[in-house]
Amino acid sequence: MAAWLERNTLILPHCCSTIFFVLSSMLFIFKNIFLLCIFLSFSFSLDCQMGEVDLGWGDCHFIYSDYYSTPNGCMSSGCFSIEETTELNFSYIELGEFPANIGELVNLNYIHLSDCGIFGTIPNGIGDLENLTMLQIYDNGHSDNFPDSLAAQIDSNLSGQIPASIGTLQNLQLLRLDNNELEGEIPPEISNLSNLSSLMLGGNQLSGTIPIELMTMLNLTGLLLNDNLLTGQLPLEIENLEDLDILNLNQNQLTGSIPLEIGALDSLLWLSLSGNNFVGNIPNEITNLERVYLLDLSYNNLEGEIPDGLEEMNLTFLTLNDNQLSGDIPYELCDIYLVDLSNNMFCSDQPECLFTDELGEQDCTGCSQTDGDLNYDEILDILDIVATVNCILSGSCSVCSDLNEDQGIDVLDIILMVSLIINF
Repeated sequence: MAAWLERNTLILPHCCSTIFFVLSSMLFIFKNIFLLCIFLSFSFSLDCQMGEVDLGWGDCHFIYSDYYSTPNGCMSSGCFSIEETTELNFSYIELGEFPANIGELVNLNYIHLSDCGIFGTIPNGIGDLENLTMLQIYDNGHSDNFPDSLAAQIDSNLSGQIPASIGTLQNLQLLRLDNNELEGEIPPEISNLSNLSSLMLGGNQLSGTIPIELMTMLNLTGLLLNDNLLTGQLPLEIENLEDLDILNLNQNQLTGSIPLEIGALDSLLWLSLSGNNFVGNIPNEITNLERVYLLDLSYNNLEGEIPDGLEEMNLTFLTLNDNQLSGDIPYELCDIYLVDLSNNMFCSDQPECLFTDELGEQDCTGCSQTDGDLNYDEILDILDIVATVNCILSGSCSVCSDLNEDQGIDVLDIILMVSLIINF
């Protein structure tokens, strides 16, 4: 026995290593066969049965992630059941082209596809989904500057125009297509959606004017058309949308004045008209919006004074920067959490409560012709020195106080002011 063990001492380890190698190889082969099956399931059309639809996204059993189980209506064939599929609800999954045959799933009542790499056009057949209440195909962040949630960069890229047939979806309550590549005009047929409460089309390349027909959608609580190429004026009929909570039209090419009728939207909480070409005064009627907590009129060509009555509003954020506003700055602004008045033409005494970063730089072209005349009485005297000292101590000096133009207001400006008074 001892002799046998001695002869086979070297053979046993060799046999074990051979068996291990064979098992590892078999596992590798089976794994690759499994992956090949998955690949084939995505690469070739499915064998759908009667009453089933292939949406072109591969076997529906493989359209899931850690957040999802097998999708609603997914059949053993890998196709979607026309009868049983009532929703398509996916996020952060690479799906591909939006199905041209989506209209066959006539029992759909809910479509939510966010950050799914969706591309292609919205087919006219979308209008056949008469049970649809929610249609959301959007992207949470469409560039490196606005990253997607969960750090998943799977951008939505729907292109082409919004089909007019979408106006036949009478049960639709939410239409969200923001942050895609949609173009063309907003179809006026959308106004037929009498049950729609939220219309979110921001972050596309939509052009033309805001359809006046949208002003008849009395159930709207959210109208978000921001970051497009819309032109023309804001319709006066905006006053009809009395239930609006959010009106976001920023970053378009809108012109004309802000209509007085906007003051009728007394349900508004959020009003953003930034980054357009609005001109004229800020209408006094805007102070009727007592519930608004965010008012953003920045980056326009507005002029005149800030309207009185801001104390009646519930403002938390007020951005009026980069306009041509002038006149007095109301002290009521001191109670607002965030204020930006920079890059305007304010040159009167500034409230001490406002800091330099809130006032920023001002164009002093229209201010007093007497250098250093901070109280604007056309006389340079001790009162102006006191005003300068106070604004330095409180950090509320405007650029108009910078007599020596060194980009700072300090004791050097006071010395220069004293010198000007002595030599006056």
